[in-house]
Amino acid sequence: MEDKKLRSNSTVGDKKSNILKNPGVIAVDKMSKESLCQHLAHNVVYREGPLVAINKPPGMSIGSPEGSSIVSLLPELQQVLQTKSDLHVVKGAPK
Repeated sequence: MEDKKLRSNSTVGDKKSNILKNPGVIAVDKMSKESLCQHLAHNVVYREGPLVAINKPPGMSIGSPEGSSIVSLLPELQQVLQTKSDLHVVKGAPK
């Protein structure tokens, strides 16, 4: 019985250390424009006609003049997604 208890505790400890090493949140400030475009393209949650909804990564700004933002990536993202019309940012309703 104690062996099982120790094993389960060590498993929990291993999971915690894995989460700390790789929390699953991407570091957008360390990614290239190409990588960010690919990431955004893989995170399309809805697409119908000219409407494209993307689940953006946390920490990525929508229109910041510094660094990569959604607005600065729209031309490249349009090519990756092969859309005919220009892409524009439309924010959701405030929560």
